[in-house]
Amino acid sequence: MKILHVLLAASVATCLYAKDVKPNPIEAKVDAMIAESKKAIKSVEPRALMDMIKAEKDFVLIDIREPAEVGAGKIDTLDYKAFPSGVLPFKIKAFKTDKHIVIYCKKGGRGALATKLVQDLGYKNVYNLKGGITGWLEAGYPVDSKLGSLVLKK
Repeated sequence: MKILHVLLAASVATCLYAKDVKPNPIEAKVDAMIAESKKAIKSVEPRALMDMIKAEKDFVLIDIREPAEVGAGKIDTLDYKAFPSGVLPFKIKAFKTDKHIVIYCKKGGRGALATKLVQDLGYKNVYNLKGGITGWLEAGYPVDSKLGSLVLKK
Protein backbone atom coordinates (compact mmCIF):
# COMPACT_ATOMS: atom_id res chain seq x y z
CA MET A 1 0.00 0.00 0.00
CA LYS A 2 2.87 2.33 0.82
CA ILE A 3 4.35 1.76 -2.67
CA LEU A 4 1.01 2.65 -4.23
CA HIS A 5 0.96 5.96 -2.32
CA VAL A 6 4.49 6.77 -3.45
CA LEU A 7 3.64 6.01 -7.07
CA LEU A 8 0.46 8.06 -6.88
CA ALA A 9 2.33 11.01 -5.34
CA ALA A 10 5.01 10.80 -8.02
CA SER A 11 2.37 10.71 -10.73
CA VAL A 12 0.54 13.74 -9.34
CA ALA A 13 3.81 15.66 -8.95
CA THR A 14 4.72 14.89 -12.55
CA CYS A 15 1.33 16.13 -13.78
CA LEU A 16 1.60 19.32 -11.73
CA TYR A 17 5.13 19.96 -12.89
CA ALA A 18 4.23 19.34 -16.52
CA LYS A 19 1.54 22.04 -16.37
CA ASP A 20 4.14 24.60 -15.21
CA VAL A 21 6.63 23.77 -17.95
CA LYS A 22 6.39 26.30 -20.74
CA PRO A 23 7.48 25.40 -24.25
CA ASN A 24 10.95 26.65 -25.05
CA PRO A 25 10.58 29.04 -28.03
CA ILE A 26 14.22 28.60 -29.04
CA GLU A 27 13.88 24.81 -29.12
CA ALA A 28 10.76 25.15 -31.25
CA LYS A 29 12.62 27.45 -33.68
CA VAL A 30 15.54 25.05 -33.93
CA ASP A 31 13.16 22.15 -34.58
CA ALA A 32 11.48 24.22 -37.31
CA MET A 33 14.86 25.05 -38.88
CA ILE A 34 15.79 21.37 -38.92
CA ALA A 35 12.45 20.43 -40.47
CA GLU A 36 12.84 23.13 -43.17
CA SER A 37 16.42 22.03 -43.85
CA LYS A 38 15.34 18.41 -44.25
CA LYS A 39 12.80 19.50 -46.88
CA ALA A 40 15.43 21.44 -48.84
CA ILE A 41 18.25 18.89 -48.91
CA LYS A 42 18.99 15.42 -50.23
CA SER A 43 19.44 12.57 -47.78
CA VAL A 44 21.07 9.17 -48.13
CA GLU A 45 19.87 6.05 -46.31
CA PRO A 46 22.43 4.03 -44.32
CA ARG A 47 22.16 1.14 -46.81
CA ALA A 48 22.94 3.44 -49.76
CA LEU A 49 25.96 4.84 -47.90
CA MET A 50 27.20 1.31 -47.20
CA ASP A 51 26.81 0.52 -50.92
CA MET A 52 28.89 3.63 -51.75
CA ILE A 53 31.59 2.55 -49.28
CA LYS A 54 31.71 -1.03 -50.58
CA ALA A 55 31.87 0.18 -54.20
CA GLU A 56 34.66 2.59 -53.23
CA LYS A 57 32.77 5.50 -54.78
CA ASP A 58 34.58 8.84 -54.94
CA PHE A 59 33.05 10.89 -52.11
CA VAL A 60 34.05 12.46 -48.83
CA LEU A 61 32.30 11.54 -45.59
CA ILE A 62 32.21 14.46 -43.15
CA ASP A 63 31.48 13.80 -39.49
CA ILE A 64 30.30 17.05 -37.89
CA ARG A 65 29.99 15.72 -34.34
CA GLU A 66 32.07 17.14 -31.53
CA PRO A 67 35.47 15.47 -30.87
CA ALA A 68 34.21 13.61 -27.77
CA GLU A 69 31.37 12.13 -29.83
CA VAL A 70 33.73 11.08 -32.61
CA GLY A 71 35.88 9.31 -30.02
CA ALA A 72 32.99 6.94 -29.29
CA GLY A 73 33.07 5.63 -32.85
CA LYS A 74 33.00 6.67 -36.48
CA ILE A 75 31.99 5.33 -39.87
CA ASP A 76 35.03 3.98 -41.68
CA THR A 77 35.55 4.97 -45.30
CA LEU A 78 38.41 5.86 -47.65
CA ASP A 79 37.92 9.65 -47.43
CA TYR A 80 36.75 10.53 -43.92
CA LYS A 81 36.97 13.98 -42.34
CA ALA A 82 35.89 15.11 -38.88
CA PHE A 83 34.92 18.79 -38.81
CA PRO A 84 32.75 19.94 -35.91
CA SER A 85 29.81 21.88 -37.33
CA GLY A 86 31.21 25.19 -36.07
CA VAL A 87 34.26 24.96 -38.34
CA LEU A 88 32.54 23.32 -41.31
CA PRO A 89 32.00 26.58 -43.26
CA PHE A 90 35.73 27.27 -43.04
CA LYS A 91 36.90 23.73 -43.88
CA ILE A 92 34.46 22.92 -46.69
CA LYS A 93 36.20 25.32 -49.08
CA ALA A 94 38.96 22.72 -49.47
CA PHE A 95 36.59 20.71 -51.69
CA LYS A 96 35.38 21.50 -55.18
CA THR A 97 31.70 22.42 -55.42
CA ASP A 98 30.95 19.34 -57.55
CA LYS A 99 32.52 16.89 -55.08
CA HIS A 100 30.13 14.27 -53.69
CA ILE A 101 29.83 14.89 -49.95
CA VAL A 102 27.93 12.97 -47.27
CA ILE A 103 27.53 14.69 -43.91
CA TYR A 104 26.52 13.01 -40.68
CA CYS A 105 25.98 13.75 -37.01
CA LYS A 106 24.47 11.74 -34.17
CA LYS A 107 20.78 11.61 -35.19
CA GLY A 108 20.48 13.70 -38.36
CA GLY A 109 19.36 17.12 -37.12
CA ARG A 110 22.74 18.85 -37.04
CA GLY A 111 23.60 17.02 -40.25
CA ALA A 112 20.52 18.46 -41.96
CA LEU A 113 21.45 22.00 -40.90
CA ALA A 114 25.06 21.49 -42.02
CA THR A 115 24.00 19.95 -45.33
CA LYS A 116 21.72 22.93 -46.00
CA LEU A 117 24.57 25.32 -45.19
CA VAL A 118 26.97 23.54 -47.55
CA GLN A 119 24.29 23.40 -50.23
CA ASP A 120 23.67 27.16 -49.79
CA LEU A 121 27.41 27.72 -50.30
CA GLY A 122 27.02 26.30 -53.81
CA TYR A 123 27.83 22.62 -53.39
CA LYS A 124 25.67 20.53 -55.70
CA ASN A 125 26.23 16.93 -54.55
CA VAL A 126 25.85 17.12 -50.79
CA TYR A 127 23.76 14.65 -48.77
CA ASN A 128 22.80 14.14 -45.13
CA LEU A 129 23.00 10.63 -43.68
CA LYS A 130 19.41 9.94 -42.66
CA GLY A 131 19.29 9.22 -38.93
CA GLY A 132 22.97 10.07 -38.47
CA ILE A 133 25.33 7.55 -36.92
CA THR A 134 22.43 6.34 -34.76
CA GLY A 135 20.50 5.35 -37.89
CA TRP A 136 23.65 3.74 -39.26
CA LEU A 137 24.06 1.62 -36.13
CA GLU A 138 20.36 0.75 -35.99
CA ALA A 139 20.64 -0.49 -39.59
CA GLY A 140 23.27 -2.97 -38.36
CA TYR A 141 26.38 -1.36 -39.81
CA PRO A 142 29.72 -1.15 -37.97
CA VAL A 143 31.54 1.80 -36.47
CA ASP A 144 35.24 1.94 -35.79
CA SER A 145 36.35 2.86 -32.29
CA LYS A 146 39.38 2.56 -30.07
CA LEU A 147 38.09 -0.91 -29.21
CA GLY A 148 37.91 -1.98 -32.86
CA SER A 149 34.92 -2.44 -35.14
CA LEU A 150 31.62 -2.44 -33.24
CA VAL A 151 28.11 -3.44 -34.35
CA LEU A 152 24.91 -2.76 -32.43
CA LYS A 153 23.33 -6.07 -31.37
CA LYS A 154 19.55 -6.20 -31.51
